Amino acid sequence: MKNIIKQLYINLNVEKALKKCWIMPAFQPIYSATTGELYGMEMLSRWIDPLYGVIYPSEFIPVIKEKGLIKVFDLYMLEYLYISQQLLDIHGIRNIVLSYNVSAEALDGQDAFFRTELERITKKRKGNRSSIRIEVNEAAMTSKAMNQLSRSIREMSDSGYHVWLDNFGSGYTAIDTLRCADFRVIKIDMESIEDCDERSMIFLKAIVKMADFYRIKTLVKGIETEEQYNFVTRCGVNYVQGFYLGKPSSIRNYLKKSA
Repeated sequence: MKNIIKQLYINLNVEKALKKCWIMPAFQPIYSATTGELYGMEMLSRWIDPLYGVIYPSEFIPVIKEKGLIKVFDLYMLEYLYISQQLLDIHGIRNIVLSYNVSAEALDGQDAFFRTELERITKKRKGNRSSIRIEVNEAAMTSKAMNQLSRSIREMSDSGYHVWLDNFGSGYTAIDTLRCADFRVIKIDMESIEDCDERSMIFLKAIVKMADFYRIKTLVKGIETEEQYNFVTRCGVNYVQGFYLGKPSSIRNYLKKSA
C-alpha cells in the first residue's frame, strides 16, 4: 500500500518537482583506467522530496515519459549540466568532462524542439560543447530507429558535442553503426561481463580491440569491487566508473574535496 501511495504522489507531483527544482543532479566520477586520474563525471538525477526524501530515477522517469515530458526533462537536466560546468570553470577546473544520458525521444529527429532548445540553453549558459558528453542508450538503437538516430547523432557531433553509446552489447547495435554514428566512447556495463574469468577477459579484450579499430574509447561502468577493477584495467579499457570508485554526489561536494 505504501508503494502505491508513493507512486500516486510521484504521479501527481512530478511537474511540481520540475518547477520547484526538487529534481537535482548527482555526479558519479569517471577515471582513467591507465593513470587513475579523474577524467569526468556522469550527471544522474535525484528527486529530493520534502516528504519522501530521495526519490530515484527508476521511480519517476517512467512517470515523466508517460506524461510526455521527457524532452523537457532532458533539457532541464542539460541546463544543470551547463551550470555545473560554469561552477567548475569558476573554480579553475577546466579539464573535466561532464556527461548526461539523454532519452531516445530527444534524438528522434522528428521535430526541432529539442535541438532548438538545446542551442538556446547552450547560448544562454555560454556552454562549452567540447567538454559536454551526450550519452545515448543502446536500447534506443533499434533496427527501426537506427537510421534516424544515427543521423541525429552525426548532427550532434557536427555541432561540437561528443556522443557516447551507453550499455554497449545489451541491445541491437550493428557493428558498422559504431563508425556511421560517430560515437567517441562506448560504455560497457560490468553486469554484461558477469565473471572475472579468462572467457570474460577474451570477450572484453575483443570489444576493446574492435573499438580501437574504429578509434573509439571504451569505458566499463558498474564496477563494485577491487577484483572487478583490477580485471577491467588488465583488459585495456580506457575509463572506469562505479560505486567502488565513487558514489554519485553533488558538484559542490566535489568542489569541497578538490579545494
